[in-house]
Amino acid sequence: MFDVCHWFPKRSDDSRTRASVTALMEALAAIESQIARLDEQLRELARRSPLCWRLMSVPGVGPIVALAFMAARRDGGLAAATRAQASDWILCVPKTSSVLIV
Repeated sequence: MFDVCHWFPKRSDDSRTRASVTALMEALAAIESQIARLDEQLRELARRSPLCWRLMSVPGVGPIVALAFMAARRDGGLAAATRAQASDWILCVPKTSSVLIV
């Protein structure tokens, strides 16, 4: 339970406001806890896949992007994708210093 009494002045008409804010804070804590559990489940799924491991070796690619890429491949959307198409799909752009400008 959250103590929000320090946020409000001591007046009798603030009891409903206190109760409402307390309920909202408890709901927020529950949502954050659920997000943390789901995030850990996604990380565990990504740890089990060699493809996800390889994708996550790319800077900026985490478990969510790697799993989305893997799901798209399984759906057939990226089955015949070239390396360039795949990097475009996951928004990987080569560093400016590695681009040949003519």
